[in-house]
Amino acid sequence: MSLHAPAYVADPGRRQQLGRRAQLLAAASVSNNLIEAIIPSSSGLVAGSIALVGFGLDSIVEVSSGLIILWQFHHPLLESRERTTCC
Repeated sequence: MSLHAPAYVADPGRRQQLGRRAQLLAAASVSNNLIEAIIPSSSGLVAGSIALVGFGLDSIVEVSSGLIILWQFHHPLLESRERTTCC
């Protein structure tokens, strides 16, 4: 028995539903990370804490990765980037 199930979903309706769910999760993650970037960075600047500023800057990296995921879902060539591998 294989531990890895195939990632491809053949049913277009289910595929669209899963795609919407992934977009909502990515958007929620971007929103949360924006808050994590703004509040600690500004608090760190006021308090003079390099650790808080660094935490805020780290969240900016996470925001950029979430935006890339959202961009990929809106790009017309999404299926062309998916490749199946065989044993």
